[in-house]
Amino acid sequence: NSFCTLLGLLPEPESSTGVVLSQQLRRLPSQKTPQVSDRLGPPTPFELLTAETVPEECRVAARTPMSCPVTTPVPHQAHDPAVNNDPCMMPCKSALGDDCNVVNPNVPSGAPDAAGTTKVPIPAASATVDAARGSVSVPAGATPCVPDNEVDAPALAAAGGAVMEEEFAGSKAAADLAFANEWLASKPDVLAKVREVLRAYDAKLYQRSTSSVAPFWRNVLRDLVGKAGRPPQAPADADRADVESVESEPEDGQNEDDSFFAIDLSSVIVQYAKFCRHLPRVEPHYAMKCNDSKPMLAMVSALGGGFDCASKNEFRAVIDGKYQTADGIIYAHPCKMINNIQAANRRGVYLTTFDNEEELEKLHKHMPKAQAVLRIATDDSAAVCELSSKFGCPMANTQACLERARELDIRVVGVSFHVGSGNSSPDAYFKALADARDIFDRAAQLGFEMNLLDIGGGFPGSDPVPNDAGVRSLSFEEIAAFIRPVIDDLFPESVRVIAEPGRFFAESPYAICMSIHSKRKLTKRDGSVEHQYYTSDGKYGSFNCMLYDHQEPNVHVLHPDAEAAIRTTTIFGPTCDGIDWIMKQHKFPALDVGDWIFCPNFGAYTVAAGSTFNGFSTRRVEYVSSIDVFKL
Repeated sequence: NSFCTLLGLLPEPESSTGVVLSQQLRRLPSQKTPQVSDRLGPPTPFELLTAETVPEECRVAARTPMSCPVTTPVPHQAHDPAVNNDPCMMPCKSALGDDCNVVNPNVPSGAPDAAGTTKVPIPAASATVDAARGSVSVPAGATPCVPDNEVDAPALAAAGGAVMEEEFAGSKAAADLAFANEWLASKPDVLAKVREVLRAYDAKLYQRSTSSVAPFWRNVLRDLVGKAGRPPQAPADADRADVESVESEPEDGQNEDDSFFAIDLSSVIVQYAKFCRHLPRVEPHYAMKCNDSKPMLAMVSALGGGFDCASKNEFRAVIDGKYQTADGIIYAHPCKMINNIQAANRRGVYLTTFDNEEELEKLHKHMPKAQAVLRIATDDSAAVCELSSKFGCPMANTQACLERARELDIRVVGVSFHVGSGNSSPDAYFKALADARDIFDRAAQLGFEMNLLDIGGGFPGSDPVPNDAGVRSLSFEEIAAFIRPVIDDLFPESVRVIAEPGRFFAESPYAICMSIHSKRKLTKRDGSVEHQYYTSDGKYGSFNCMLYDHQEPNVHVLHPDAEAAIRTTTIFGPTCDGIDWIMKQHKFPALDVGDWIFCPNFGAYTVAAGSTFNGFSTRRVEYVSSIDVFKL
């Protein structure tokens, strides 16, 4: 497995040249699994996962840290100081309590687990332990001990079991918040700008005190439900005058059962500080296509971020909104419309990508001052959203592109790549970085002075959780630990390194809250019963992410009923299209008209691509802050 083979370890270079090291990187997958003793310095959490002395249950649990209360591994004895908040090195606590009756699935029934604690299993006839998801289905009266892991376990809500919440003071969430506070307090100019943004959006303080995100949002949304909302500050508002005129009629106004977004603007601060901590050399340029709402642009701007724009409307919004100057933008579209190139040229947005010779011809004619960045194709076969089938110059064609650029007297200043969103393979990053180094060397032979490396985006915006097979994608901290030393080894400090994170910043700040406005019970021909519910947002609106971004939203009940029956459930959106559903035939607690559901981590590729089809849209928005920045 590449995950176990490429655990952040690099062979010692045979020389100081990047070419030799890049050749060694290409050989990495065939090498034996390294042991902790093979490397000088403190072992990283990834080295620990390969050490023969570490029990398998610890290695498994460390790869799925969010399910620690079920798997209960031994604490790691060493860590990488550079990533000392990574979930893989955090001691995974038992946290199961005296009343817990959940068996550790990695330990025989009744036997001591890796931490030396004996757990009493629930009788097999009355409960099911799902170690992969970190969830347990239990009968009424039993006490389940599992985290509220971004996913509501429907049977838990029905059984009324208490959801074990990791002690916040020792959680990863608390550590991330603490570091964000320290980081922000150390930058008075940034702090002043952040305060201005929070004042401008009248963000209400809801300090976080839960280690997982769903309980935090449940507390916030319960308070906000029924309160008068404000219209969202989105660029698309101007195109929705017809809908606005209907929604603003006095007799209905802002109805109390309208769906709404809540935005934790401080979450952007936490993510930005985390990015700077784990990739200190990399300058983030926010991919605004992910979420182009004004609050997101304002907060990224206040924090000092640049912007990744792909059209004239995007870089106009950034420049006209005074979120950044033209120098703080990368026009990251390798195949641009001519009128967009001309607009960029007039605005002074010269840093732009290309991946073919025809694009060079357009730049030569319409943007003679272009600072061109060659985007290369990558192996994104392990990504959730693949991009190299559409963009990226194959390595076999890069020499011809460089030579044509020299003939046209176009200044090529660097290399960019994107390994796809949600890429779970370290190999992809290693190979792309090695290929970029190779192009740097060949470009130098042609007389180009390259000084920019763009490592793209696709970084996860929240801590990943295992799927049904017990496999999860890499966390941001893990990705950073893999690529940080490779960047430093391959590229000298004189090379400017940027990235294009979108989801990383936009996913976690948003939650959507929706009421159930209708329901019905459907008896099928085979005699089975399906309970169908109707809510006010769906695939034509914010849940377009299910179609275009391969997302599976985690739906939570705002007010769980301990006695609710678990039923086969489908939840439909508001439009007249049968495909407009957000949950289909899942086991879920029974709901009533007037109940509320919510989805956390819902800011990436949701509002940006939503439509008003059938006249429906989520327009109410509430702004909150999980950090009291006015006390820093």
